[in-house]
Amino acid sequence: MQALLLAGFESHLSKSVSCLQQHIEDLKHFGFIPYVVLSELTAEHYLLNCSDLELCEIIFDTSGLHSTWQSNLWAGSFALTNHCAVMAHCCPQTTIKLWNQLRHSLHTRGITETTDFVYLPQIDPESGPNLAPMMFTMQGILKLRKLDAFSGFSAQGFSGHSYTVEGPEETVL
Repeated sequence: MQALLLAGFESHLSKSVSCLQQHIEDLKHFGFIPYVVLSELTAEHYLLNCSDLELCEIIFDTSGLHSTWQSNLWAGSFALTNHCAVMAHCCPQTTIKLWNQLRHSLHTRGITETTDFVYLPQIDPESGPNLAPMMFTMQGILKLRKLDAFSGFSAQGFSGHSYTVEGPEETVL
């Protein structure tokens, strides 16, 4: 399964290299194929300092210095071939339990219903994948591609479903 890591919008680059490397390692360990979105703002820094990028597909957000998580998501949608996980490189480290619940929710709700994405209920989906991973259905990816620019979920008619992580947190990936 593909995982889109949004890394083309962060302004605090010095401390985020280790986060990006950790997310790449975690995603590969858990069986995802990482696709990393970079931009003019971040590409040089990450390409010079993050050795794990050689293990990833690289996508460029061409929004220039005005790149946001929204423009990263929109640019990344064109490289995806199926439903996928989406998270920002500044997202807190995730657990195996969280990924299992996310996949379960995608397969039970996201694929069988008219849902564009699934997300944690305590996270405002308008804040995007900055605080917790999201999972997009192919329907949601195709909807993203049709937009001239993406500015938010509710304003552009996206349908989301929240999922819960039950029980105690488990070991980090």
